[in-house]
Amino acid sequence: MSLAADQGASIQDNVVTVEGYGSKSSIAVTLPVSANAENKLERGVVVLSDNESSSIVPVKLEDGSVAIHSVLHDANAPTTYRYTFELKGGTKLVLDEDSGGVVAVNEEGGVDFLVAPPWATDANGASVPTRYTVAGNALIQHIDVDRSTAFPVVADPWAGIDLVSSFYWTYHSGSGYRLNVLPTPWARGFTGNLVWYQAVGEAGWSELYNKVPSTQRSRMTASGKGQYICHMGFAGFDAEWNLEMWKANKTAAGWIASQCN
Repeated sequence: MSLAADQGASIQDNVVTVEGYGSKSSIAVTLPVSANAENKLERGVVVLSDNESSSIVPVKLEDGSVAIHSVLHDANAPTTYRYTFELKGGTKLVLDEDSGGVVAVNEEGGVDFLVAPPWATDANGASVPTRYTVAGNALIQHIDVDRSTAFPVVADPWAGIDLVSSFYWTYHSGSGYRLNVLPTPWARGFTGNLVWYQAVGEAGWSELYNKVPSTQRSRMTASGKGQYICHMGFAGFDAEWNLEMWKANKTAAGWIASQCN
């Protein structure tokens, strides 16, 4: 079965696949439902369920990410959900102990995709304790409900690839080119992570380089890259990331000291 066309993803044999920029990368994850799960289209999204107590609703977002809503309808619903990812050779899932999110790290030490820190809320909008564990290529979400929990509960593993939403150039007389970058909402969710910002920043700069037309790439400098990576770690909530290509290059500590510019 395929998802609705406007979701930009596909489901085949309970595996949801989402393509990243230029279809050069993708996320493929087996959903926590059986092969006999009921599936139906509700308000333009696919809903899969094995029973009346829970359902799985995968939704492709415009920023190159997929949100997989686990809905616990009542107290009889399972409280653990196993998502199995198709990983390239040498890639492994790593749990970030600080944030609770998960990073897919390839054999070169780069980042293939990210899973945001887990969350779950009940029908009253109250947070429900939840966490991830990792077992090989599987991410398992644990949701801790109790007698005070108001159903339904929604939990949301959120995995993404694309980090750059858009960009534009401005020219500043006497200085040079500035590349103004708008991160995806997904990217903003992972900014400020001081364990992974360097690796995620490298992935974002590579994506940005490939999105910039080839005739403009000569404007991109090592200084711009340093500013981009610094923004990923320390200035991610700025409305735009302004990369001033004419600046002299600095060490990572230097960019941090100068507030990434």
